[in-house]
Amino acid sequence: MTNHDLTRVELLCEEAKRSRLKRSASQEYLDKGTVPLSVFLGFIGILVGFGAQSGLDGPVVWARVAGVEGDAILMLETSMPQASVALVTADGRIEQRFFQSDRSHNALLFGPLSELLTDGVRVGLVLVGSGPGSYSGTRVGIAAAQGVGVARSCLVAAVPSVLAVDEIGSESGMLIIGDARRGTWWTASTLHRRMIEAPSLVDERRLREAVAAAIDAGCGVATMEPSAYPLDPDLARAVRRVAPTAAGLWMAWSAADEVQRQAWMDEPPRPIYLKPPHITPARRH
Repeated sequence: MTNHDLTRVELLCEEAKRSRLKRSASQEYLDKGTVPLSVFLGFIGILVGFGAQSGLDGPVVWARVAGVEGDAILMLETSMPQASVALVTADGRIEQRFFQSDRSHNALLFGPLSELLTDGVRVGLVLVGSGPGSYSGTRVGIAAAQGVGVARSCLVAAVPSVLAVDEIGSESGMLIIGDARRGTWWTASTLHRRMIEAPSLVDERRLREAVAAAIDAGCGVATMEPSAYPLDPDLARAVRRVAPTAAGLWMAWSAADEVQRQAWMDEPPRPIYLKPPHITPARRH
């Protein structure tokens, strides 16, 4: 980011402070220092080029989402390497872009994001996937959502990524399993894109029991990432690969009731961390 870009960002932040607008959940999140300020400002510096929404001839109220102003909702899902961004407009049209999201490809987010965020788009809400998933990928998605929220003066809400996958199996619901690394696993249960059991850590024995119980109950069993799960062959064959998508976040939002939506909007966006991240110490030379 150039010195000129940084100056524009600083001016934008000062203008926001002077406006004394209502504190948003995203600002509270930034205050807690969960996303490094340098990363956050970097996103804003790029997003400022998309144009702010001030000076419009009055807001267009999207009646289907109470309390949200604007004529579009933006979604970002970056918790897995196969990432996506999408935009849904008031007439129900969804436009989605896919890209690679990992430590070496996180910058690829800006291409598809700029394609969707044109000057004529008035975003009223940003939905971002909160995982569980990649530590860096999820944080980058949330930081980008924060940047859009500041640049477009709109709300940001984090939605669990496990609700953004296409459901498989029967009407009994779906068990989603994941690798929490270092010999631990996690499970979550969903039904019609609603959370039945939130993601939680399990050991090897409880993982097998959960998968077996789900199969016996007629539920689908899925994973969002490839992993060598410690399952018997019969159980392993029942596990299907699924992927969360940005459009899936919108479907989860649509399936939620008003109480759940409000809870997501009230909560500062943060990743779902099942345990503290593993940080490899720097090597001493």
